[in-house]
Formats: sequence, structure tokens, C-alpha cells
Amino acid sequence: MNKYKKRPTTISKHKDQYFIDGILTNDAKVLNEIYQKYSKPILNLVTSNNGTVEDAKDIFQEGLIVLFRKVHDPKFQLTSSFLTYFYSICKYIWSNKQKKKRFKFVQIEKVPEPVDVFSIEKDIIQKERCDFYSKKFNELSEGCQKVLTLFYEGKKMQQIADIMGFASASYAAKRKHNCKEKLIKIITEDKFYNEIRL
Repeated sequence: MNKYKKRPTTISKHKDQYFIDGILTNDAKVLNEIYQKYSKPILNLVTSNNGTVEDAKDIFQEGLIVLFRKVHDPKFQLTSSFLTYFYSICKYIWSNKQKKKRFKFVQIEKVPEPVDVFSIEKDIIQKERCDFYSKKFNELSEGCQKVLTLFYEGKKMQQIADIMGFASASYAAKRKHNCKEKLIKIITEDKFYNEIRL
């Protein structure tokens, strides 16, 4: 059962609300229609601006992730065409990637920007930040990952010691501290950290 309730159609009378409702209800038919209708514009966007077909596929998927987050916000309302909105998201993602690679981003065709450009940029940055932290967390040893996961789940030191088979709660605390220090170190030593931190 989908945990997200379908928002009332009275929130927006935009003709493309159909796509938003389909995303909210996880309608496979609508999701497939989005791909069929809008993958080509994204392909043209990327391949005409220093990208490959594989890059375009990645941007399309990343754009969908950002879009899914946006439409599940109760305050979200589609005020432009679906293509304009989705295209704008993908354009920002690809532009940011180009800048990070130090390529000169070629001026792409003029497309009306959605009203909440700042909100879209925030979501893209947040996604990049989450992906980065997740990647760094996975670079820790399996033991450290488990200790920190238990800690972030709210487990007490004695509980962590019992689960991990440590001799005492104090040792569990020491292990947690060391693992956290390792995580901070591998995060801050990555050059990408300065680009995504607040």
C-alpha cells in the first residue's frame, strides 16, 4: 500500500497534473509514459552539451529522484508544463556536473524556468550530499558501519556492547568514537567535501 495519499485534484488544475498524480500513486503506466515522452529531450540536452548517451540516462534517473522528492512535498504545485519542470531539473543537474568537471557549459536552448528554481537547486544539492555521505560511510569497515548504525538508531552503549560482543559499554563507546573519527576523516579529506558542505 502506498504510504503517500493522492492529493486532491483541486490543488492544481494544470493539464499535466496527470503525471504528478501518477508519480504520487506509483502508477507504472504513467512512469513509463514519462520515460517514453521525455527521455529524448533530456538525451538531446546532455549530448549537445559535452555529454554521452550514458550520461543522459544517468541525468534522467537523477532528475526523476529529485522530482519524486518534490512532488511528495504537500506544498508542491505544478505551475508550468511537466516537460518544462522536469527539463529544468535535469538542466541544473547536468550544469552542476559540468561545472565540477571544469567544462565550459554551452548555452542550451532557452526554456522557461520553474518558479521555485531555488527549491530545485536545494534538492539537487541535498541529493548530492546524501549520496556523498552514504558512499563515505560504505568505505568504513563492516564493524564500524554496524557500530555507528546501532548508535544512530539510538541504542545505548551497553546494548551495542551486547550486540557486537564487546567486553563492556566503555569499550563500545571507545569503538564508536574511533569509528566516528574515521568517518569524519575520510569525509573531510575528500576534495568533493568542500563543494557540498553547508
